[in-house]
Amino acid sequence: MLKRDVKTARQDRSARNANKILGALPKTSRDWLHTLEPVTLQAGMVLNEPDEAIEHVYFLDDALVSILSMNSDGATVEIGLVGS
Repeated sequence: MLKRDVKTARQDRSARNANKILGALPKTSRDWLHTLEPVTLQAGMVLNEPDEAIEHVYFLDDALVSILSMNSDGATVEIGLVGS
């Protein structure tokens, strides 16, 4: 019975951390989810540079990402947060 309780607790944590966008997809639209590649983001990692093509899309499970805006002088300001 302990193994079952541990498994249930893991599933509950996993459900809480699951990406809400992917979780909201109808079951009939989830066939491609197995093609997603999990990655570990590091603090300070740049996901996309200004004026460069977007190469990857990130569906966050358990992360918080800042969206920064840069002016012509190179100064930045945080304009948004994504994740949890």
